[in-house]
Amino acid sequence: MTPHTDNLHIEASATGVVAHAGVDAPRVLGEIHGPADGPCLICVAGIHGNEPSGVHALQRVFARLEQDPTGLTGHFAGFAGNRQALRKGVRYVHEDMNRAWQPDRLVALRMRDADNLVAEEREMLELDHEVEQRLRPGACVIDLHSTSGPGRPFVTMDDTLRNRAFTEPLPVPRVLGLEEELAGTFTGHLIAHRRMPAVGFESGSHYAPSSVEHAEAAIWICLEASGVLEQGVREEPVLSRRLLIEQSGGLAAVVEVRHRHAVDPNGFFEMKPGYKSFQAIRRGEPLADELGMPVLSPFNALMLMPRYQGQGDDGFFLVRPVNTLWLSASSLLRRLRASRWVHYLPGVRKAPDRPGSFLVDRTRARWLVPQIFHLLGFRKEPATGDMTIMTPRDGSRIA
Repeated sequence: MTPHTDNLHIEASATGVVAHAGVDAPRVLGEIHGPADGPCLICVAGIHGNEPSGVHALQRVFARLEQDPTGLTGHFAGFAGNRQALRKGVRYVHEDMNRAWQPDRLVALRMRDADNLVAEEREMLELDHEVEQRLRPGACVIDLHSTSGPGRPFVTMDDTLRNRAFTEPLPVPRVLGLEEELAGTFTGHLIAHRRMPAVGFESGSHYAPSSVEHAEAAIWICLEASGVLEQGVREEPVLSRRLLIEQSGGLAAVVEVRHRHAVDPNGFFEMKPGYKSFQAIRRGEPLADELGMPVLSPFNALMLMPRYQGQGDDGFFLVRPVNTLWLSASSLLRRLRASRWVHYLPGVRKAPDRPGSFLVDRTRARWLVPQIFHLLGFRKEPATGDMTIMTPRDGSRIA
C-alpha cells in the first residue's frame, strides 16, 4: 500500500469554504495491490483542476487503510487527473479535459511529438497509461467531481445495467442522460472502449469541506460495492451510507437531463444568484443573463449544476424525475434483447456501417421512438440533417 500525501491539505475559512491556492498532487495518489484475479476499484479525482475535494478524499481513505487494512481483498488505485490545472487551481489550462476523450484521439496523440502537446493532452496520455496498467476483468471506475454552485451529492452515469448495479448501493440521486449532452467524457470513454462500469460522483460545492466528506463516503461505499472490501466488516461504509442518506432526503432517486444551456466560454454569461442543484424552477423563470438578454427556463424542471465559475461552456442543466418502474421495465427489455426488433419501428433502420447502431429519421419516427431507445439502453449521438444515430451505451456491437 503506497499512499501519497505531499502538499495535500484542507483549510476551512470562517465561511466554511476551503481556502484553495492549488494542489500539488502526484499522479498516483495511492495504491493497494490485491490479487491479480481479485476485484478492482479505480478512482480518479481532479480531472477539473478547480475540483480538489476528490483528491483530499482519496488521501484520507488511503491514510485510513494504511493504518487499518481490515477487510481488504482486492486492488484499489487512486489517481490525480489534470495535475497542471490542479496546481493552478483552474478548471483547465488549455482545454476541458473531461470533454477531450474523443474516439481515436488517444491513438493520434501517441503518434505526435510530446513537445508539441498542450497540457491536457499530456495529462490524458499519462492518466490513460496509468489506468490501462490497472484494468482487469470486473474493474470499476468512479470519477470524482464537484460543482461551482451549491447542492447535494449525486451520481452521473451512462444508463447501462452494469452502471446501475454498481451505483445501487450509493444512496444519492442518479442523473441519467448527461452523456447525450456532453461528448468526450472520461467515463464515457471507458464505457465505450473498455465496456466497464464507470460513473461520476458530484460531491457538492468545489471548496466546501462537506464535499470532501461526501466524496470520501462515496469511495468507502464503492470499495465495498466493488468487492475490494469485504461486506459488513468495517464501519466506514455503514457511516458513509448514513451520511449520504441524510444529504439526499426528499430528493428523487433518479432524474433525467432534459435540457442543457450551452454558453460561449468567451462570451458574457452570469447565473442569477442563489440557484442550487435540484432546486425546483418554473417555466419562464429568469435563470441567467447572457449577452444583455435574460435566459428563461423553457419548462418546469429541477436545476442541475448552475455555473458560478468562469471556465466551461455548460451554463446549467434542467432535469426531471424518472419513475423507477421504467427502469425495471427497461432492465427486462434489455435482458430479453428486445433491440433485435427495434428496426421495425417507423423511421428506424440499422446503421449500415455501424453494427449495433440504428439510424432514426426524425421526419418519420413517432415521438416515443427516442424514449424506446433509451429503455433499450441506447444513447443519442449528435444529429446529422434529419437523421439521428442511436448507439448502445455499453459499447456493444450486437443489436
